[in-house]
Amino acid sequence: MSLNEYFREIESLQFQIQFSVVGGLNILQLAMERSQTLLDLRLAIAEDAKLAQKIHERITLLLSKVETETQLSYDESIAAYLFCLFKESPAAAKAASQIILKYGGLWWSVQLAHCVQQQMQTELA
Repeated sequence: MSLNEYFREIESLQFQIQFSVVGGLNILQLAMERSQTLLDLRLAIAEDAKLAQKIHERITLLLSKVETETQLSYDESIAAYLFCLFKESPAAAKAASQIILKYGGLWWSVQLAHCVQQQMQTELA
């Protein structure tokens, strides 16, 4: 690649966005790691595996509300539930991330769902 091609690539919108997304997603995950509410929920999931299915169902319910809700997007809530599943029940997280990706239309939830899918593929390899 020539120097001008590097310049064009590095200065492109697509290149810049990928770092904003990764940086933002890392910060989101760090904040979720430290949230006492999410730490407590993760502990509850670890103690009762049936909760993973209930949380998966809650994600599905919230996705059904996204289009009609006028004050909340539920994006961060869905992402938080997915994060907890990913940490405590990877199989449930994989299933939930597939539903989130199929739904689309959200930002953080979709980014985290892509991350979950990528992690699951990496672990299988």
